[in-house]
Amino acid sequence: VANVALRACVLALVLATCTRAVRVEEVVCSTPCHSDLDCSLNGVCNGGTCECDAAWAGSCCDQLALLPVPRSSSYRSPNVSTWGGNIITMDNITFHMWIAEMAPDPDTGGSCGLTTWSENSQITHVEASRPDGPYERREVSIGVWSHNPIVRVDPASKQLVMWHIGGGGGGRPGKGYCNHNGTSPCGEQSFDKCSEKRLCDAQVPGWTCHQGYCSGDVNGDCGPDIAEPTLACDGTPASCAAAAAQACDATAGCGSFGMSDDWFGLNHAKLFQSGAQLTSNDQWCVWVRNTPGMNYTPMYDDMYTRALKSGAYRPTPPVGPDGGCLLNIHSATNTSAPWVPYHLATINPCGGNNPAPAYHPNGTLYIVFTDQNMGMWTAPSWKGPYTLVTTGACGGGEDPSLFFDKRGRFHCLYHRSPFSNPDIAIGHSYSLDGYTWYVAQQAAANSTIEYEGLGKVVHGKRERPHLAFSPDGTATHLVTGVCINPACNPLDGKPIDPTLDCSSGAQYYRCDANSPNPGWYDSTYTLVQSLRQP
Repeated sequence: VANVALRACVLALVLATCTRAVRVEEVVCSTPCHSDLDCSLNGVCNGGTCECDAAWAGSCCDQLALLPVPRSSSYRSPNVSTWGGNIITMDNITFHMWIAEMAPDPDTGGSCGLTTWSENSQITHVEASRPDGPYERREVSIGVWSHNPIVRVDPASKQLVMWHIGGGGGGRPGKGYCNHNGTSPCGEQSFDKCSEKRLCDAQVPGWTCHQGYCSGDVNGDCGPDIAEPTLACDGTPASCAAAAAQACDATAGCGSFGMSDDWFGLNHAKLFQSGAQLTSNDQWCVWVRNTPGMNYTPMYDDMYTRALKSGAYRPTPPVGPDGGCLLNIHSATNTSAPWVPYHLATINPCGGNNPAPAYHPNGTLYIVFTDQNMGMWTAPSWKGPYTLVTTGACGGGEDPSLFFDKRGRFHCLYHRSPFSNPDIAIGHSYSLDGYTWYVAQQAAANSTIEYEGLGKVVHGKRERPHLAFSPDGTATHLVTGVCINPACNPLDGKPIDPTLDCSSGAQYYRCDANSPNPGWYDSTYTLVQSLRQP
């Protein structure tokens, strides 16, 4: 006990002098273990074997021990898209979440889909009698535009504190232009262009297609390239993609090719050097050779980055009195009280995207943002001021979720890159001191979710991870935002076409953009999945 108390005391002093974290990437599980670090800090090393905490599994305790999901759990609205939150209870009887919700049309009750998050999101209170739900909608807590809420109970005041992005000062609610079924109209976002020709539906053996990407610039002609052949094809995606693949095969150094309806038609293609990186471009599709050993390094942008590049999202935090910026924070005295904005919380240097606050067992408040390469700040209270103590915390990706285990050690779940690979959706990193972070190679969770009575159901997206804890600090549930192609969704009881490609990769690019007919691919919901208990 003395050592734990001493370490917690020294921790605040050590972090106050740090400026850059050490991030140990891609830690490979190896046995036997020699210390708790070999058990991902999710258990203890005993005689060379990891004894995992109940919520974790694997020989190195690096995978969440997820249980099958009851079909009636979570928060699923048939016509409204939501995108996760975290669970709070004040009495262990009623459970609350404040979730990101695409604002419903008050007349129809339906909303747009997730691709409108940057102007259409609001924060809504849902409630349940069990931590896994089902949750019922209560009221809008913070209006359009607000997003990415995370709520904590302040240990000093016992108030509820909510960190989020967007001040709730207006946006574009869904009335009059949404599809009213939880999906977005075609072309709603400049980076989510709808095309009547789904080029990636043209499958070419030996190649993987990436819809909405190119090699080079975000908008425009997609370059640089090594050749621009005219193709001998009939103008259809299947014929022209096959012809472009043949042209790439015949060109030295070619590892991928791109096509676009908007660049001289499908009878022309661009050929790219092996190893070219992919960046988002709504006008293009790129096919990449599957040959093992090719030096191909994709660079997939998350939705936030794509919105920033396209101009759809322009975060402009107001300047604070010390030259820093002001955070978006609300507080409430209890779960039914109104949320009161607090406009004086300064952060320096500026940050505020994807807030991930957590209280250390010694009472210190830490918060991670994606700014400053997953920078971590600290503050004497939730009212600030927030001071940067280290950059490069957590792991590479977005949607960080900082938490502490019973032993007072740092952990971070996050949406892991590359974002187009839902099979490694949720990453985990861990640290003894908040300075040296170890990033597990093994994904903590993926987008394949097991449901009671249905077996494993593949989804196209699983992001925004948050753990829920019991009063004694035991991890009990994982909350995420998820997306699934309705044609692949057995939850509604509809038969699924066995010839349909319901793989995670095929679903991903459909979840990440709108479909022209009828436009429901970006429909999402908030999933609560139980963890194994002691």
